[in-house]
Amino acid sequence: MTIIIPNPPSLKPAHDWLRQVNIAYTPGPTTPLLDEFAHGLLSCFDQYGHTVQDNPHNPLDVLLTTTTFGQPVGWRKALLAHARKRYSLEHTPTIINLLQVSPRQ
Repeated sequence: MTIIIPNPPSLKPAHDWLRQVNIAYTPGPTTPLLDEFAHGLLSCFDQYGHTVQDNPHNPLDVLLTTTTFGQPVGWRKALLAHARKRYSLEHTPTIINLLQVSPRQ
């Protein structure tokens, strides 16, 4: 898969609410497709000037993770409930859960 990224936009945002973010990836259950997608997405964030963290730490705005479709995640393992404490963060980041779903599922 080839990812084509246009030239990054100018450093001046079009709106005040547009800003650079700090993002990290902590994979859960994953597939080769999810791994490829996550690394491509993080590469895009990096090329557009955002901070991509290897390990979640302060400051952190977005935390990417993966899960399996149709499999509930217990509250004790859910990053949505415990990311702040698990990684000693000052505030709870936005959690984005990536999952792969086949047409049959």
